[in-house]
Amino acid sequence: MKPYLTAAISFFLPSYLAIRILRLLGHNVSNEAYIGFSWIQCEKLFLDKKASIGHFNLIRIDKIQIGKEGSIRSYNRLKGPFDLIMGEKAAIGNSNSIYRGPFPITCGSAAFTLGKLTIVTSKHQIDCTKSISIGDFSTISGFGTQIWTHGFYHADHGPYRIRIDGEIIIGKNVSIGSRCLLNPGIQIVDAINVGGNACVSKSLIAPGMYVSHALRHIPNDIKTIKRKLTRNQTNKYVEVYEK
Repeated sequence: MKPYLTAAISFFLPSYLAIRILRLLGHNVSNEAYIGFSWIQCEKLFLDKKASIGHFNLIRIDKIQIGKEGSIRSYNRLKGPFDLIMGEKAAIGNSNSIYRGPFPITCGSAAFTLGKLTIVTSKHQIDCTKSISIGDFSTISGFGTQIWTHGFYHADHGPYRIRIDGEIIIGKNVSIGSRCLLNPGIQIVDAINVGGNACVSKSLIAPGMYVSHALRHIPNDIKTIKRKLTRNQTNKYVEVYEK
């Protein structure tokens, strides 16, 4: 009953009133948080100071924990038996689909975890059959990336097949470009940049840049990159360089 009451309150009531009633239900929601007109069906809801959930999201999961100034923006679909854990200033942009099949299709627990200042931008497809962890200061950038934590392997003949599940761990300071495909069971260590349209089918264990098919390692770091480029002085929010 509690998840359905939570959903009705969050969808039909304005933020200031919804927060007060959700606290009475036992949820830990800061008075400085914001809840838009979204369907938020969960057993446990924790929103820290200035955390926000925007409008027209459909969220039906077990637990939501959003740190200080973290945000889920608009038109996202999160569905299935998993926990969402977001660090300080972490963000999920617009129109993403994050899902997990119900029991007995999946079993055990799973979580989608974003570190501090980690961003999932827009229109990505993320499968949480197993847990996915993305470290601090990382970005799933652009749009159209698919992250899969399960896949199938078929016998040479006949109908027999097996499903292969695998947790995905992405480190700190990692950037994943548009329309990438991440396969089950991989690990991407800290300080890696993956170019757009790459298929990552094995763990990436050396920092640097990976591009194209097959992936090739480019030993690089930010100081080397900056020396090759020209600084653009027009943007006051972030350092911009041009080729």
